Order: sequence, then C-alpha cells, then structure tokens
Amino acid sequence: MRKLFVILSFLILISCFTSQSWASPRMCRSVEFKDYCWGIKEFSNGVYSGYFKNDKPDGQGTKTYTDGKVEQGIWEDGKFMYEKKPDVGIRRYKSFCSEIGFTPGTEKFGECVVEAMKKG
Repeated sequence: MRKLFVILSFLILISCFTSQSWASPRMCRSVEFKDYCWGIKEFSNGVYSGYFKNDKPDGQGTKTYTDGKVEQGIWEDGKFMYEKKPDVGIRRYKSFCSEIGFTPGTEKFGECVVEAMKKG
C-alpha cells in the first residue's frame, strides 16, 4: 500500500510540473509565494497547504495547528472565511497519528499531524 502511495504521489508531482498554466495554478517555487500558486508553508503555529496569493493563503486550503485544530476551506487574503468538506488527505495523517498512539485533540497529536504532512 505504501509503495502504491509513493508511486501515485510521484505521478501527481510529475503532472503538476508538466501541466499547462491554463489548466491549474502552478506549484509555488519560492519561499515568498508571491504569485497565485499551490504550496505548503510552515507557520509558527502550524502548517498551511493550499493556494497562495501575495504570500498569503488565498483560495482552497487547510491549516493544521500544532494543537490539532484544523481549518479547512476557503481563505481570502490570509484569513479563514468558511469551512468546506474535510479533505481525505488530512484524515490519513490523523489516522496515522491515532494508530501510533497519539490522542486526538492534544498538542502532541497536532504536532504529529504537522510532521506527517511535512514528510508526506
């Protein structure tokens, strides 16, 4: 199963880098996230994965805080606007952290989810 996940992740990454600009926003390639793009950025209180514009979360995205709180939905100019249906990917990270013994809702659980997201 893990091998399948690695292969699928690789194929998705390849398709992101080879897609036409009109098909979808490009991956953020710099630390500054100035253009409209998709990326993952670590903040002092958690990790945001989603769309960026002018160095701020803007569009569909998920922020997972170190205390385990998750805000997933639509962001505008860096502010969370409203929630959307949970992403399957985040549930995978939460399940992993629960399975290895972390208690959901605790700070350690949130830290585990953040680390799992970073490592993919």
